[in-house]
Amino acid sequence: EFDAHTTSWRPVQATAAKETGQGKVTGYWQRDADGATLYEVDLVIDGHARGVLINPEGAVIAIQEEVPWNKLDPGIQSGLQSQAGDGKVATVYSISKDGKVTRYIASVEKGGQKTKVEVGPDGAPPGAPPAESPGEPK
Repeated sequence: EFDAHTTSWRPVQATAAKETGQGKVTGYWQRDADGATLYEVDLVIDGHARGVLINPEGAVIAIQEEVPWNKLDPGIQSGLQSQAGDGKVATVYSISKDGKVTRYIASVEKGGQKTKVEVGPDGAPPGAPPAESPGEPK
């Protein structure tokens, strides 16, 4: 059971406080994934949502952060819209590990249904070979 007042929660609290900065905590969650306990802290920072996944030792495992559409690279926008088809992309989140974006996930509304689509950090669908940059040797 989740108890934020236990001693074992202190490393998580310290990391959560550091990650929150000037933001506002909107929720704490305990998750059990593959036999390991993780904690998620949901925040609002500068008007956008952010979720921080923290292990019991206080290390940040991943960060999910809302990204405004107009702040996305055109390649990411194109990849998400391609995955969404004729659906409307509603909210986009970047997923970061070790300070690097590993993927983008978007919620899509289509025909009254909500689904999710995903692209890699280069805008390509998951599992697609990385896009070649101009001038790179083949």
